[in-house]
Amino acid sequence: MAAGNYVEVHAGGKPQLLRETMTSLETRLDPDRFVRIHRSAIVNQRFVRELRPRGERDLDCVLASGAILKVAR
Repeated sequence: MAAGNYVEVHAGGKPQLLRETMTSLETRLDPDRFVRIHRSAIVNQRFVRELRPRGERDLDCVLASGAILKVAR
């Protein structure tokens, strides 16, 4: 999740704060494993449980942990 010029990385159970932009982090991640679903969220596809419709044109991404993230158009 983005937090200004910081990125909050959720891995291994404890969030870590990195001083980096989402764009910079995205370029370093394997595009076959990670997908940017929103301007403030990148997810590992392995942990996506489902994409759920929300309204007529919007989607939510449900992760294996149960977290729900908004998917950008």
